[in-house]
Amino acid sequence: MNLFEDKKKEDNIPSNIIKTIYHSLVFSTNESEKKIKDCLNNWFSHLPEEEKGGLKNRFIRDDFYSAFFELFLHEFFYKLGFKITFHPTIEGMNTHPDFLLEKNNFKFYLEATLCKEYSEEKEKEIKRKEAFCNEINKLVSSDFFISPESINIPDENQPSSKDLKRFIEKKLNELDKEQLEKEFKNLDLSKYMEKYRINYKKNGVELSMIPIPKESKSNINELLATDTFVAEDSRFEVSFRNTLKKKGKRYGDMKLPFVIAVDILESGVSKEDIIDALFGETQYVVGRSTNKIEISRKKDGFFLNKQGPQNTMVSGVLTVPLFHTDLEDKRLISKKIKFFHNPWAKNPFLKDYLPMCEYSVERGEIKEKNTDFSIYDILFL
Repeated sequence: MNLFEDKKKEDNIPSNIIKTIYHSLVFSTNESEKKIKDCLNNWFSHLPEEEKGGLKNRFIRDDFYSAFFELFLHEFFYKLGFKITFHPTIEGMNTHPDFLLEKNNFKFYLEATLCKEYSEEKEKEIKRKEAFCNEINKLVSSDFFISPESINIPDENQPSSKDLKRFIEKKLNELDKEQLEKEFKNLDLSKYMEKYRINYKKNGVELSMIPIPKESKSNINELLATDTFVAEDSRFEVSFRNTLKKKGKRYGDMKLPFVIAVDILESGVSKEDIIDALFGETQYVVGRSTNKIEISRKKDGFFLNKQGPQNTMVSGVLTVPLFHTDLEDKRLISKKIKFFHNPWAKNPFLKDYLPMCEYSVERGEIKEKNTDFSIYDILFL
């Protein structure tokens, strides 16, 4: 059985077939897409016969990227010489992870998942907020930062920021910097916020913000001390954590290391974004005693939250930004898999075990260990 059967050039897509990614490839005569099909057929040939039918059906019924990522992972570990068991049984559980992998007397479970881009509606919401924030940041104040708490913008057209900017300028000009400096240092933070909170509401736009006095020697021009109100529900970190949470506790108390592999179907995601999602988002905090901006991490990570270490059954997270079109023109030469160790894992994963970029915590700092091997090196050389 092949994943893609040969089709004649004159064949047409039947009218009763929805034009999914799979079917567009099946009937394509494009040379670059033929290379993709040949590559995927080769990978498909390495699957156990009993697994081929089910995976092919997933490709056909438009579960394309999920099926593609599992096929990729199988091929990757197949090329590395692992013994691969599909859907292994875990004692006491009715659910099954995707793979059990074994090599050199070390075993671990692997679960594949996707981190997808936001919906069209969410993207529009993000853009509205970011455009609004950029306009606010054009204001200049030598005395204050603005720390936003929340923002709500109606779904209709992008509102004008002129009125809000005039409102903020007026409110900041009414404040006594020396008085705020004293109270910022001495008052309970919640009392300070309650006393000096600025609320704006007009034409459906609602914004809540806290003024924070700048130190006199501050050379930071931006008015906004943070973009938290954009980040809280709209950024990659939240989407990534939610993706992991769906898998993290699905298989109960496992006796072997458990790794979640994530195909990040979103452009522009950096290792810093992933670290923020796992260990807590980077934040810029104005010290109450020093008035200096300090960099720290929120306790909102997948591995660590305010209560302490969490999701300890997850030994590590493996990430790769992968599309089927990456199989064209050796695009995989520039791509490497990243592996992020959970320092609080119940069943720790071996370090230096896989040819991947590794990130681990040593003496309170996140350390990076690079690799010379790209995905292309593993799969094709």
